[in-house]
Amino acid sequence: MKRILGTLLFLVIAGTIYLVLPCRNAVLAQSGCCKVRDSFSAQWRQNGLPFEACKRLNQQQDGDDVFARQGLVWWDGKCS
Repeated sequence: MKRILGTLLFLVIAGTIYLVLPCRNAVLAQSGCCKVRDSFSAQWRQNGLPFEACKRLNQQQDGDDVFARQGLVWWDGKCS
């Protein structure tokens, strides 16, 4: 019984941590914004695209992880 309760407690804590950390999937990514830049030395600017359009643009231009702040297109989960 203690083992089952311990496992359930672990799953609840792990699930809570997962939800608090920056989003890594499209369902939870709605709270961010799409940012682009013209070159690697340029400043980031918001372009107003929703997540799915930002993800497609990232694949066309960079082909990397849309959540990684590298390349020319990035989904900023905190929109800072």
